[in-house]
Amino acid sequence: MILKKYFIIILFVLFACNCFALQSKPVPVIFDTDIGSDIDDMWALVMLLNSPELDVKLITTSTGDVAYRTKVVAKVLELAGRTDIPIGIGSSKAKGDVGFRQYQWVDGFDLAKYPGKIYQNGVRAMVDTIMSSNQKIKLISVG
Repeated sequence: MILKKYFIIILFVLFACNCFALQSKPVPVIFDTDIGSDIDDMWALVMLLNSPELDVKLITTSTGDVAYRTKVVAKVLELAGRTDIPIGIGSSKAKGDVGFRQYQWVDGFDLAKYPGKIYQNGVRAMVDTIMSSNQKIKLISVG
């Protein structure tokens, strides 16, 4: 009985993997993040950048010091060679800064010299990205 359950689980996983592999186009996504307080959002961003089944169309920052958070995203994208992905600066009205754990890492990083596109109005950039796409865009929001 236990073997039968394991066999069914294995078949399901193989089926799911096979269906995912058959998808011809990467899934377009927008990544919304409050990156910079803890390392988990950084890991999620790096994972997204290394996932060929996903096509990151835009990254938006939110909560508290969005300029700091935008620097963290920009530096990650620059190091990854992915400055082709635009960044949208979100609202800074929301409270939530619990610490700037990557502050020293981005200290001195000049957003004015960043070679990629940065939208000052991240919400507008998100709406424009979604409305101009001929595919449904998945929103991945972490916080």
